[in-house]
Amino acid sequence: MRKCNKCNKCNVELIVGDNWAIGNSKFKVYKCKECDYKTRLQWKEKNSNWEKEYNTKLKRSKGIGVYLVKYRWINFYVGEGLFYERKNRHLKHKFSKNNLSKVAKIVNTRNLERKYLSFHILEYQDNTTIRKERESHYRRELKSYLNPL
Repeated sequence: MRKCNKCNKCNVELIVGDNWAIGNSKFKVYKCKECDYKTRLQWKEKNSNWEKEYNTKLKRSKGIGVYLVKYRWINFYVGEGLFYERKNRHLKHKFSKNNLSKVAKIVNTRNLERKYLSFHILEYQDNTTIRKERESHYRRELKSYLNPL
């Protein structure tokens, strides 16, 4: 005899893959996808400020400052900003057609191999004005290919 599982909130019969997530079935969470979604939305509304602060802290913990993108041994590009975001924009395996960075545009147009691109942190710096000055210093010193001074 098969045990019938029902949602704890709306009492609908739960069917894995249809209205019951596989993860929920493995961990015996008796909540249909719709009720689970509603619960998550309610939590998000109550905790939106907390979530924004958490994401900001997470990004900052990944680092902010001046970086260098190299192609093989060539100093390709010197930039500044949040390392996490900038690295993703420059080195993503599949570049989106819109919002391409300078590095991504050159890689696409010249058919360069992305596997030879590397991301190097030159300096951590939170202050924006100092960070911009340090970026121009490194651009001058390293004579980057895409944005020399």
